[in-house]
Amino acid sequence: MRAGIQPITWGDVPFEEIAKEIKEAGFEGVEAPLANYLGALEELKRILEVNQLVVTSTYLGLNLLEEDKQEEEIKRAVEMARILKEEFSCDVLVVAASGVKKPVPREVYKLFARGCDEIGKRCKELGVDVAFHNHAWTLIETKEEIDFLAQNTSPHSFYFAFDTGHLALMGMDPGMVMEEYKERIRYLHLKDTKDNDFTELGEGIVDFTKVKVVLEEIKFAGWLVAELDRSKNLPLISAKMQRRFIKEFFGI
Repeated sequence: MRAGIQPITWGDVPFEEIAKEIKEAGFEGVEAPLANYLGALEELKRILEVNQLVVTSTYLGLNLLEEDKQEEEIKRAVEMARILKEEFSCDVLVVAASGVKKPVPREVYKLFARGCDEIGKRCKELGVDVAFHNHAWTLIETKEEIDFLAQNTSPHSFYFAFDTGHLALMGMDPGMVMEEYKERIRYLHLKDTKDNDFTELGEGIVDFTKVKVVLEEIKFAGWLVAELDRSKNLPLISAKMQRRFIKEFFGI
C-alpha cells in the first residue's frame, strides 16, 4: 500500500504551493487536479517532479443523466483515463456522480449506471480501472444506491474507490461495505467523520480496524488517499496529522 492525499483541504491555494506542503507532510502521492492542467501537462509534471510526487489518480464528477449528452460525457472520461495512463503512468480513474437533485425516478439510476458501465469497459481497454467514489448529497450516497450501481455495472471493469467518511456519514459501517465489495476495491479515500462533519483521521467515528482487516484480507496494494474537505487546523498541520495516522495505523 502507498500513502497519498487529496488536496481539497487547501482550497484555492495554487497547486504548486500545495505540492510543496504535501511533500513536507510526507506523502508519496497526490490525487492531482488534472482538469486544471489539461492545457499545461508539462507544467503539472514539473511540479510533481520537483516535489517527488506520484499521481494517484484524479477526481472526475460524471453528469450522465441526459441521454442525448451521455456519449460526450463518456468520451470525456475516457480521454481523462488516457491522459492518466499515457502521461502519468497512472492506472486508476476516480469518478463520482454529479448534476442531480433528488429525488429522481429509477430510470435516472439506470441511465447513470449504464453510462458508468460503458466508461468502465472503454477505460479497461486502455489499461485503466474506473473506481467509483460514493459521496453524500449525490445520486449514489446510500447503501441501496451503492448496491444498485454494483448490480448494474460489470464487476470486471467497474470498481469502487470507497470513501470511509461518506459511508459513515450515511449511517454505514465502512468495513462491512468494503467486505461485501472487497473484490471490486481499487482505491480508497480515508476520511473520518464526527458530529455530522469531517475531521482528521482517528478523531471521528470510523472504525478503521475493520477497514484494515479487509485491506489485509485482499492484500490491497493500491493507494490509501487521505481526504479532508476542511479543517480547523492549517492545511499543512492537518496533512501531517493525517500522514501520522496512516503511518501509525496502517504501517506505511
